[in-house]
Amino acid sequence: VEQLRWPLPLYLAILAAARAVIAGLVILIRTLIGGAPPQRLSRGTRLAMAALALWALLAPLVLALPLASPRSAVNSLAAKLEQNIGDSLALWRKIDAFDSRAPEQAYDYSGQKLARKPDIYLIFIESYGSVLYKRPDWRQQYEALLAELEQDLAGEGWHAATALSDSPTWGGGSWLAYTSGLFGLRVDNHTQYLALLDEYQDKSYPDLGRFLQSQGYHSAFVTAIARELRASEQERYENFYGVDDWVKYSRLDYQGPRYGWGPAPPDQYVLGYVEDEVLGPVEQPTFLFYITQNSHYPWTPQPEVVQDWRTLNQPAADPSAPLPEQLSQTTKRRNYLDAVEYQLRFLTDFILDAGSDDAIYVLIGDHQPQQVSRRADGFETPLHVISRDARFVESLQAYGFDDGLLARDMTVDLRHEGFYSLFVRALLASYGQGDRVLPDYLPYGVVTERPEAGIQSD
Repeated sequence: VEQLRWPLPLYLAILAAARAVIAGLVILIRTLIGGAPPQRLSRGTRLAMAALALWALLAPLVLALPLASPRSAVNSLAAKLEQNIGDSLALWRKIDAFDSRAPEQAYDYSGQKLARKPDIYLIFIESYGSVLYKRPDWRQQYEALLAELEQDLAGEGWHAATALSDSPTWGGGSWLAYTSGLFGLRVDNHTQYLALLDEYQDKSYPDLGRFLQSQGYHSAFVTAIARELRASEQERYENFYGVDDWVKYSRLDYQGPRYGWGPAPPDQYVLGYVEDEVLGPVEQPTFLFYITQNSHYPWTPQPEVVQDWRTLNQPAADPSAPLPEQLSQTTKRRNYLDAVEYQLRFLTDFILDAGSDDAIYVLIGDHQPQQVSRRADGFETPLHVISRDARFVESLQAYGFDDGLLARDMTVDLRHEGFYSLFVRALLASYGQGDRVLPDYLPYGVVTERPEAGIQSD
């Protein structure tokens, strides 16, 4: 609600409309009760109504789960409330049991040092899901695209490793996915996220960005959507993630057309601008975090991939996007594949054009795409690591990665919350200083519940 920024009269109108609806329901019930006195109803009718009333009371107890499902033909408000209250209490206990000492101990890398410090780009690709492997027509085109891009990368000396990683969220909630990856902690609901946001205002969470800062890195976080937060809200997020430089839309010097949700400039322009104009003057090794925007639903229209990102900054009106109900499922599926192709092509070009010899690029999906996938397709997303350092890339095979851009093993052994510890361990193994003992890999992230709470967590 705090992001809606509606005027006060609109809130008052909504409140008045809600009161009118409730008043109408009260009048309707009084009319129904008063219009047919019980003495005018036959015995059979009264018995039938009593049986229905009894069933209405007992049904939530007998069929609680089916009646609480929004997909069932007949719903029960009582069953929904019971399930919601139970889930809310379980979530409250989980949040109340959070122990901030656990991540501080698990991610205490103070004794570790990097002798070499490659630039690191952690790029989450919006809606980039493993469903691409699970539809025959998509898979054929997707694999052909990956083979082409892998050949382009290999021709310039780049190596790649790929795996599938289980996301904590499905179809939305990108911030849950990338926070899990950065924090090494499974964050799978917004209430938990808000509790962490409050917890880490006056103290720092030992996340990936802060570890790299401790090694001398300059960290940058890019938010490209045109709708910016208020200054007070922005400060809370900056405290939470603790980056050196937060690049917002207003700094991108962009006057061209904006696309899709947000709206936002072309991702190719954003990364090109940040690389040249923001990170270019920085003399330290850099850690860049970005989540792409142009592959956000509804996936149309898409910008074009150009040779020079600067040519995209031509003043023009934002293109209009069709309403979801105007698109057939076939069209949605085609638009989604087009959006994925745009992302992978421009990112490959970005690596080939801007990538230094020691840079490491991590490209990872945040969640499955809504509208064109099902929960039965799973929660996993592709995870690519690209570098010119063949030894570093090959070392990832010990954690279940396949060589190249294609994931050949469809079993999911990685999780977003396990990425942090895996990546730091792999970095230290290849670029660490001396013969220090490597930190543990935590495939399920860090367990943060106090033992006395009696709650088990992955």
